[in-house]
Amino acid sequence: MTTHTRALIQALIVIVIWSASWVFIKIGLEDVRPLTFAGLRYIIASAILCVIAARSPSTRASIRAFSGRDWAFMTAFGIIWYAVTQGAQFAALEKLPSVTLSLILTFTPVVVLLIAALTLGERPTGLQGVGVVAFLTGALIYFGLELPTAQLDGLLIGLLCMVSNAVSGVMGRYANKGGRIPVLALTTVSMTIGSVFLLAAGLIQEALTPVSVTVTTPAVFIQVGGVMPFAGSVLTAQALLIIVWLAAVHTALTYILWNLSLQHLTALESSVINNLMLAFVALLAWIFLKETLYERQILGLVVATVGIMAVQIRRRPQPA
Repeated sequence: MTTHTRALIQALIVIVIWSASWVFIKIGLEDVRPLTFAGLRYIIASAILCVIAARSPSTRASIRAFSGRDWAFMTAFGIIWYAVTQGAQFAALEKLPSVTLSLILTFTPVVVLLIAALTLGERPTGLQGVGVVAFLTGALIYFGLELPTAQLDGLLIGLLCMVSNAVSGVMGRYANKGGRIPVLALTTVSMTIGSVFLLAAGLIQEALTPVSVTVTTPAVFIQVGGVMPFAGSVLTAQALLIIVWLAAVHTALTYILWNLSLQHLTALESSVINNLMLAFVALLAWIFLKETLYERQILGLVVATVGIMAVQIRRRPQPA
């Protein structure tokens, strides 16, 4: 087996694992509130990465060399990418089907393209313009002419997740430009900072969750404001196992595997494989969550996927 083939298989395994994350999140949300769930996942994952980073002399040296500007960037990047994007993803999954949110997030490269056009002067190609139109057509086919008003709040949270995902993607490109900040140092520091803010937001949400207390003598029902940690969540053994599994395998391990595969894959190959998540999420949600799709929705997903792949095809740079 060649190194390139091994990298392709490795990337596909990562995409399947990431797609399965959505199933585990939907199950875990039955017991744990979204922000607390996300905060615990990433605080544990960041602890694992801190141990890995501590064993790397080059990573420790690069972190010690951070300037004040670097720390300010890391803080902003961690808050946007982890606290906002991941928190919004968990909150949206509480209200939306997995495939619907996956389709919304698939629009991220289009927003990145628009941001690059406005800030970096990168003009989109004709193929990318066709891709945007194809994606919007696919989304229109999927949702139909009328948006589901019952899921409007979930759709708005999903849009927030998609926009913050695009902004953090541009920030990540800037941080990795020229390899100035090593990937492990960038991920470890930003995830640690962002997960602290995310878990703090979750605990605040828990504290504001009403707690129902039933008094048997006399038989009355009293509802008071919750002021205790995890007031709105039930940290069952299943929930804790899911959180630890997502943190260790679906976050820390897959981050390492994905970056190793990127050393041997082209940008187009990694983009195509990444876009397969939409199909894998739909398949796994159908098998494990009983989320069914109609023929019209399947057609919309196919058209949207083809469109987003066209958006991510970049022209090769002209030789000097």
